[in-house]
Amino acid sequence: MALRLYLDMDSLDSRVAQALRRSGMDVLTSADAGNQLLPDDAQLAFATAQERIVFTANRGDFARLHRQRMEAGRTHAGVIVRVNQALPVGDQIRGLTRIAEAFEQQPTTNIFEYLENWL
Repeated sequence: MALRLYLDMDSLDSRVAQALRRSGMDVLTSADAGNQLLPDDAQLAFATAQERIVFTANRGDFARLHRQRMEAGRTHAGVIVRVNQALPVGDQIRGLTRIAEAFEQQPTTNIFEYLENWL
């Protein structure tokens, strides 16, 4: 299963999106989708409907949304959070590539991963 990413406004860096796309990864940004102003729960719902994993630097809100969905027995397509707001672009690409490789043959439903754990 190829990793399909959705970069929200908190993680959106055009250099990251472009590099991932050049490597063949399926990347959609909230700007591409016209969703810049949607609240976080709607961002997660959109990504889930599109079968995309959210990549965000908004750890607090997405950790809460993940927990709420799990407690309610609802699923999502996955969340990858970046804790370090100033994480270099190269590290972001490296971590996301490693996650993509690790989950290539596995379902990503309900995963909640910290990008920094993959560096």
